[in-house]
Amino acid sequence: MNSKPLTYNCLESVIKHTDLNKRLQLKARCSSIKQLESNVPLEIDTLDFYGDHLVVNGTEYRIGVIQKWPNSQVPNYAKLELMNGGCFNDLNEFGARCSDESVDLMPGDIDMMKKRPRYKDPRIIPNPVDIDIAEKEENIKFYKKELEKLRSVWGTTIFSFDELKEFKKKNDIFYDKHYANRRGYSANNKEQEALDVQKKLILNIFREKRKLQCSINKRDNIHPEFLVLLTMKSPTGEKRVEYGKYTGKLHDSQKGLLSFILGDRSCSVNVKKLILSNESVIRVPIGLKLKIQELEIISDYDLTRFEVLFNKLKPILDESSIPLRSLEFRSIRVKDFNHEANNTTLLRTPKVDHFELKTPIIKGGPHPFSLF
Repeated sequence: MNSKPLTYNCLESVIKHTDLNKRLQLKARCSSIKQLESNVPLEIDTLDFYGDHLVVNGTEYRIGVIQKWPNSQVPNYAKLELMNGGCFNDLNEFGARCSDESVDLMPGDIDMMKKRPRYKDPRIIPNPVDIDIAEKEENIKFYKKELEKLRSVWGTTIFSFDELKEFKKKNDIFYDKHYANRRGYSANNKEQEALDVQKKLILNIFREKRKLQCSINKRDNIHPEFLVLLTMKSPTGEKRVEYGKYTGKLHDSQKGLLSFILGDRSCSVNVKKLILSNESVIRVPIGLKLKIQELEIISDYDLTRFEVLFNKLKPILDESSIPLRSLEFRSIRVKDFNHEANNTTLLRTPKVDHFELKTPIIKGGPHPFSLF
């Protein structure tokens, strides 16, 4: 029995009712429906511009840079970096992180910083590459020696990459000779503390080996190949990765990702809840309009800072978004509740049906309140 292709109206209905992230996968793999998909209204429950990555309906999209290695020659530090989603800074031709902290703004971008600092040239003259390599090798030797000291007392524990990843996420891995002398490892140390220090030493070895490889690349004029890594993680923990060409400018790929998901829409994108979380620049596509119902800012901003942020968002907000159904942000200063800006800011910002200002629970301090 021969199957018949879907009619235009049927396909439009299928796309409209397909899970959003599945819909985007379909769009990426089937170029023939791209125009149709752009014409079908986009409905999003939660859209979170979270720092250097994007979360759509609980699915996280993150873009990083990795070095391409032969399968049998991937060093452990590169495996851990791959698990973390790659490096989130631009890399130079030898693989070292670029020291330039300036931000390139492209058409449509929203700079969320109130005032961007000017980064001055520190005028630091780098060491000759041979001296730099010798220092890295000496550091690795020191960390390995410290690790052997601990293992001679507590035994050798093999940590998984997942364990190292979680430890790095939650802990400071700083460790040097002064740190070692202050601690004085012995059998009197608690076992968990000794295990944590072993993880710290292993991560420091990984870090120095990465720097060493970059210095060797520079000395030998080796130019590795780098790839853009897109990591997609679903709310259930399922992970999928895709690779692309790295042009030397990571923000181009970040812009491309948001343009693919939100750009070229024939009408405003309906967003039930928009969340802003510690972002510096939102690289939105030109012409984007969001029709939002709720806005939540997960950062420690005072009331005046909130007004500045909201004004920056206005160009991408559909006029019908106002009044908002709810508005939430967090204040870390108790005096914000008593400051005169409390009232004046509310008067200057658009009228909302529900305004909620949250503060950490402080004994004797004000409680969260709602103003209707």
